[in-house]
Amino acid sequence: MNRRLARTGIVALGFAALAAAGAACANGSTTAAGTPTASASHPMEHAMAPFGSACASVPASGSGSFEMQMHDPAASAAAANPMLATLSHALMQAKLTDTLNASSGITVFAPTNAAFSSMNPDALMMAMHDPQGELTKILTYHVVQGQLSPAQLTGTHTTLEGSTIRVTGSGENFVVNGTAHVVCGDIHASNATIYMINGVLTPPTS
Repeated sequence: MNRRLARTGIVALGFAALAAAGAACANGSTTAAGTPTASASHPMEHAMAPFGSACASVPASGSGSFEMQMHDPAASAAAANPMLATLSHALMQAKLTDTLNASSGITVFAPTNAAFSSMNPDALMMAMHDPQGELTKILTYHVVQGQLSPAQLTGTHTTLEGSTIRVTGSGENFVVNGTAHVVCGDIHASNATIYMINGVLTPPTS
């Protein structure tokens, strides 16, 4: 077995462990109760039903459903959503769960489990071995201040990581940075609007 195949095998095993841990967290997680809040940029009373092809995979009722996620802050809502189990575990690994839960009015572009599984193996391995550095940088690159409605989504937005992302599209078809498609959007947590995407965004290198 050559060196590249060996490294790829190690990364695959590492991702499998990360995904399994994320799934375990989703199945056994408890979330803090809260009350939905409105933001000036995206009032809850104007919220519409989530849209996108992957929305059908979210539980229709009970834990993890859109209705229940509305009562939880961002990271807790992600932990309850089975499609975001790997993201939830990554947030815990990077010690960002409390930060996102305490944030007021944010938009999260949330990579699905499948998005993490298709991530570049070298980048994934680097992030896994540097949770307080590279992993934190990647995850905060997916968070924007302010709750963006679909009508506000198109354009350039500054992320918590410090650099910008660009969203193109309209209606129910949006693409982030030209590669990651929104597969279920306009999901409401008590302090955030969540758009699930099918790719992991990579911050620009300096």
